[in-house]
Amino acid sequence: MDETPPTPPPRKWVQVNTTTLILLVALIASWVAVWIHREQIAVLETRIASASNLARELVVDDPTQAAVVKRLEEWSDDQRWKVYLPPGDYRLCLATREIDGKGLAPVAGRVAIGGGSHDLAYEQTQKGERWEVVVSVDGAPVLRAEESSDWNLNLGSLGTDGHSVSRQFAMASPLPLLRTRFRKQDARGATKTPDGPTEGILLWIEPAAPDALRAP
Repeated sequence: MDETPPTPPPRKWVQVNTTTLILLVALIASWVAVWIHREQIAVLETRIASASNLARELVVDDPTQAAVVKRLEEWSDDQRWKVYLPPGDYRLCLATREIDGKGLAPVAGRVAIGGGSHDLAYEQTQKGERWEVVVSVDGAPVLRAEESSDWNLNLGSLGTDGHSVSRQFAMASPLPLLRTRFRKQDARGATKTPDGPTEGILLWIEPAAPDALRAP
């Protein structure tokens, strides 16, 4: 009796026609393109965020909160801001003396300002033996102050710039825009910023009480 094992059947090879192969290649190419585009989008989003910061654009995500961004400086000591205030009554306040590293200072002038978007600017000019300080809202001067020549000795200043990137704030408390403290010479002739309150500029916005604007 012949005990030779039976010959196994021939293997069946999977046959792929041309149409299926083209579809498979197209699918792979699509996934590769999606992956590449996602990588490119991530890079572009980072670049757009950086460009927005450089452009100093005001961003208002929550209209119930204030927003502020400092304009890109176009000249030395360029102090301009774009501000959004939620509906309500506010006042813009200016101080030129007794300015500390935090907190407020005695008001040299104040003016009412309403809600909405505003362009604010601050400028100080030396005229002979005096200094003139002018604060403008939407291109119109609204606050002025005059100081003696020893108010600013042109020895430099220490300031804080916290609005180079657009941010939002609840208006339950004052919103400082500019805090600058002028340097002085001590008894040894060294130039430094005083430890306590001193001359300088403090500009801020605060909510207005019903009768707060009747007397400066």
